[in-house]
Amino acid sequence: MKKWFANGSVALLALCVGAALLFQACGNDFNHPPPPNAISADAGEVSPDVKTLRDDAVDLQLRPELDVDRVTIQYILIAEGLAGGTDAKKKLSLAEAEQLCAEVYNKAKSGDDFDKLVLTYSYESGVHGQRPGMVTLLRGLKPDAKLSEGPNTFRREQEETGLSNAAWRLKPGEIGPVERHETDANSGYYVVRRLTDDEVRHDNPANFPPANDAVAMLRADAEALMQRHEHDAKRVKIQHVLIGRYFSDPDGKHKRLSPEEAEALAAEVYAKAKEGESFNKLVREYTYDTTEGEPPGSYIMVADKDAANKLQTWREGMVPAFGDVGWRLEIGEVGVAMYDRAKSWYGYHIIKRIE
Repeated sequence: MKKWFANGSVALLALCVGAALLFQACGNDFNHPPPPNAISADAGEVSPDVKTLRDDAVDLQLRPELDVDRVTIQYILIAEGLAGGTDAKKKLSLAEAEQLCAEVYNKAKSGDDFDKLVLTYSYESGVHGQRPGMVTLLRGLKPDAKLSEGPNTFRREQEETGLSNAAWRLKPGEIGPVERHETDANSGYYVVRRLTDDEVRHDNPANFPPANDAVAMLRADAEALMQRHEHDAKRVKIQHVLIGRYFSDPDGKHKRLSPEEAEALAAEVYAKAKEGESFNKLVREYTYDTTEGEPPGSYIMVADKDAANKLQTWREGMVPAFGDVGWRLEIGEVGVAMYDRAKSWYGYHIIKRIE
């Protein structure tokens, strides 16, 4: 009896395995096996857009990885069960999230502006001053490696596996989807676009010749200021105008600026400040930051962390370029912190030292 039971079990197991292989060979709703642990919202009839999303997500995962050490992408996160981080986006059921992602993916493939799709649909707010949804992922770094390229640069291992796997499989300029996955993409569904090297270069106008004489002066003065030695002040009070990229001011009165528009406006405001126009007036008219403080748009920075309090901020607690400029200016002088992804990621700071 025991021998028969053992042999019968083996036969039953073989039958089950054979059936499973036959099922995979014949296909299912996707015409191929779903990825391991993928969470599909509906195992039954689905819309053509959802079917395309599922098919393309699996096809992308089955590709070999590209042999590159860094990838810059934009992504749209469609989350299930979470409210949007920035706008009044409603909580979605799993089926609603999958359907919405499928529709957004279809829009992206049809050529809709990806920046606008991120701003309209993504449940993740991203980094102020950076192209919407943009991150750079690096591989081959040790876990304790210091990243010095700004707040939207990460080691590959810091992102969800499903997202990073897609990033390393997409060709430059290509768009692909990521299905929600219980371990690899638990945040939700993604629509991912890999940026081309040319797009990454164009994200900073400083990679190209200046658009006009005002921009040329802005760049030259900023470079000359950085050649100076820092002074040894323990406390610096500055007033500034922020010209932001890709976002509006707290009151929503300024339009979102492209990188080229932001640099051009920064050059215009800097020229007015150099010509002696009221800095208070410039702050109130142009800044993308708060106008709080006395005078408006002012901050006090201290070199010693222990001296920081509610009224004065430790230098290292600010955007790095802020202190780099403040500690080189003389009292009453105006300078500029140029956009830099690692040191001045919000945009351009026109800064006047007042103490």
